[in-house]
Amino acid sequence: MTKYKGKILFIGCLAGFDGGIERYEHTVASLLRRNGYTVCCAYQEKGREFEHFSAGFHRMLLVHEALEEEEEYALVAVHKLVDLRLLKLLLKKFGDRLVLFVHDHDPYCPRRHYYIPFGRRNCQRAYHPLVCTGCSMLTHPKAWSHGFWGQLNHVLFSFARRLQLYRSFHKVVVLSDFMRQNLLRNGFAESRIQLVSPFVESAPAMRTNKVASPPRLLFVGQLIRGKGVDLLLQALSKVTADFRVFIAGGGKDRCWLEKLAAELKIEQKVEFLGWTLNPEKLYSTCDLLVLPFRWQEPFGLVGLEAAAKGLPIVAFDLGGCREYVFPGENGILIPPGNVNAMAETIQNLLENPEKLLPMGEKGRQKAMTKFTPEKFLQDFIGLIADSEQS
Repeated sequence: MTKYKGKILFIGCLAGFDGGIERYEHTVASLLRRNGYTVCCAYQEKGREFEHFSAGFHRMLLVHEALEEEEEYALVAVHKLVDLRLLKLLLKKFGDRLVLFVHDHDPYCPRRHYYIPFGRRNCQRAYHPLVCTGCSMLTHPKAWSHGFWGQLNHVLFSFARRLQLYRSFHKVVVLSDFMRQNLLRNGFAESRIQLVSPFVESAPAMRTNKVASPPRLLFVGQLIRGKGVDLLLQALSKVTADFRVFIAGGGKDRCWLEKLAAELKIEQKVEFLGWTLNPEKLYSTCDLLVLPFRWQEPFGLVGLEAAAKGLPIVAFDLGGCREYVFPGENGILIPPGNVNAMAETIQNLLENPEKLLPMGEKGRQKAMTKFTPEKFLQDFIGLIADSEQS
């Protein structure tokens, strides 16, 4: 067996472009490969655009194959994995070379969304076995995959054991300070948590194209309640200035959202584009990104990608958005859930479109300075050094 210092293994549930986590894996793997690293991917199931996703890695294999083989890796990055048995086996096999990347609220919230079902109020508490179990049971019985007692056992015992395993990882990586604070609140050792900001590739020079007439608004994300597209539609129904809004993404709420747009009498101004593999093309043709998230987005890679392309941003002030939205410079942050304030903000920008390009340029410059590939590589390589020294 030959030790290969530059070999890295990514592990996740899905191999495909199913969400932000998988897009992150693919983007990071491409950067590492360009810089001389060999990057492999172990997965449990194939996801959307599997062949395209696979092209970003030197090798694809199933998680159980990674556990059985004798290959050595300088670093093993777990991006999303909830199977208790597999987590235990990975910790035993890879030890200090194993790094947990926390992208979502799953490790400390049995409901995963980190908000309370009544009114969907965002949660701020640390995990508590009884309180959080009670909260997680407040779902429709159809969501209980193993019946009442199976669900109760899962959230009361299996979840707690998994959280303890996550805490035992030698190193835990987060993408935002917001997530760092959440992990500290939930008993993760501060010495093990490391912030590794994502990166954006070099963007072209300042946008010179004029604001469209009417201005073009953009939303990119899943069409589920937590993403708040219904709040966006409600806000836009109060805007009297002319506009067009493009909603890129798929999800179970699409039909409901299309009906809501019709009920609000703005369906002629709203276009549902469906899921797209390349949202970058939309950033260059739109004038304003709107992030109406209802839940606390851990980071929100869409926002960073759009900022790097020169799009100003209007967003609810939740989660990790302050990593890339700088109020008064490249965007405007609004009190969470305040639909009227969002409507007023959009109205003001549409009435003063000359503000949009300068705001977008400030965001582009900040993204190019703060989120460089070079800085990311330095931080990521530091993870490898830490694992080798342990």
